Amino acid sequence: MKITLSNYQLLTIEGEQAGCFYLMPGAYSFSITSPDPYSGAGGKETWKSPRYKVALVKGERVIYQVFPTSKDAAYTGSWRAKLAARALGSNSGGGDK
Repeated sequence: MKITLSNYQLLTIEGEQAGCFYLMPGAYSFSITSPDPYSGAGGKETWKSPRYKVALVKGERVIYQVFPTSKDAAYTGSWRAKLAARALGSNSGGGDK
């Protein structure tokens, strides 16, 4: 899966991996894409998410969970992101730029 930020940063993760971006305060958006995991090797179908917007302030830490969409027990072929945590504090990473 690829997570693409509006400032052209790209994060590729697989399986149960976690990833992280360090960003300056400001407004950003991101989207999630991947090949369809059920279309076999070389499948051209793509799972996509809507574009999500996030505004960050200095010292803020924001965590999103990413998951496939589903209806009952079947995946429906797209990605979603859910805000899992948002906090201000000195342990939020990054520098004082």
